[in-house]
Amino acid sequence: MIERINLAIIASDYKLALHLCDSAIENQHISAELFYKQSIAYRSVYHYKKAYKSIGNALDLNPDNINIRVEFGKVCYALDMLNSADSVFSEIFKFDTTNYISGIYLTRIYIKKKEFDKAFSVFKTLSEMDSLNNYLFRQMGICKIKDKKSKKAIPCFQRAIEIDSTDIKSYEYLSMIYQALEEYDRALSLLNKAIQIESLNSGLYFEIGELHYSRNHHYK
Repeated sequence: MIERINLAIIASDYKLALHLCDSAIENQHISAELFYKQSIAYRSVYHYKKAYKSIGNALDLNPDNINIRVEFGKVCYALDMLNSADSVFSEIFKFDTTNYISGIYLTRIYIKKKEFDKAFSVFKTLSEMDSLNNYLFRQMGICKIKDKKSKKAIPCFQRAIEIDSTDIKSYEYLSMIYQALEEYDRALSLLNKAIQIESLNSGLYFEIGELHYSRNHHYK
């Protein structure tokens, strides 16, 4: 039965997965794994309260299973129970920093709670394991901007671009920082490089127009 449920979940046929879960429960084939799969199916169709009940049952039967604990954290996050989700993922990540999904959820929680320094710290830990992931470095830069430490964001975005020279968002963020620092030539150079990559991106041309306006206003 579990194998059939797994196949249904893989195929995104959550209605079938839930039907199979209900059938198994009715026939007393109860296990932590069954409730865990039921939670995944409920969460996937946005029935978070039902997922919470299912994963709670799974935890009662197997409280030490990492996958079950991670699923519990995901459901808590979906229900906006940020402190509970924080507690779950922090405990997992503290003892296993290679648990990538826990780290990513922690960053989302900290960003929602506006604890940008904590989010940066987790992104940094993840980047030490996954040093060629430009997304992580870009997010580190965004955390520094939100924490009002824009200058410290510069090397983060530079590293993101080193890893992926087509990372348009990092060009834009860097340009924005240099514009705020009134280093207009650098800001313009970055936007021009971005346009060479995405010549049909109308937003980039708008940003260049805004930059020229700011620079001309500055030098009046």
